[in-house]
Amino acid sequence: LTGWPPARASNFVTAFFYAAGPAFLFLFAWRVSRFLETSFFAALVYSLFSPSVIFSAFRSDAGGVWNRWRLRVLVFYGEGPHTVMLSVLPLALLFTYLAIVKRKYLWGFAAGVTMAFLVLVNALGAVDLAIGCACLLLALQIKKIPSSAILVAAIAIPSYLWASPFLPPSLIRTISARTQFVGGDFSPATLRPTQQTIL
Repeated sequence: LTGWPPARASNFVTAFFYAAGPAFLFLFAWRVSRFLETSFFAALVYSLFSPSVIFSAFRSDAGGVWNRWRLRVLVFYGEGPHTVMLSVLPLALLFTYLAIVKRKYLWGFAAGVTMAFLVLVNALGAVDLAIGCACLLLALQIKKIPSSAILVAAIAIPSYLWASPFLPPSLIRTISARTQFVGGDFSPATLRPTQQTIL
């Protein structure tokens, strides 16, 4: 649309979602919890700190506890799709929450579009989305869980069908087969002798 080169357009979109991630988290937390200060603090911590740096391998890779792991993952490892997916996840959960609470078609449609966008950006985001929706359902009152789960399924299934031309089920097998050879040969045949040696 802008006439920019693809690399510049990709960098702009990724940077936008990188910056918008804490804002989306704040909106989600504020709308669900109704606690303004707590939601702001959660977004601030998300901006400045990553829980992954409690592990020494991530901490040394990041260069310390307070170095921005999200920025390193984006710039050094090129995890643009993963960064965008994590930024959109709170927005998808917010729209899902509003669809459950308000029972309006508009919120259901918004939830479906953001769900489809999320998995189209990063197919593995479907796992994060499923965990997030399960947590959202469990946070609601027990009496509302069955009807709410049906509503979430009624949003998620058409959303997947809409995105399925770009995300066929065979993609799971392709990802499983190809990721064994990223950064080296990690296929079961090469790992098995090493494991036997260790044992």
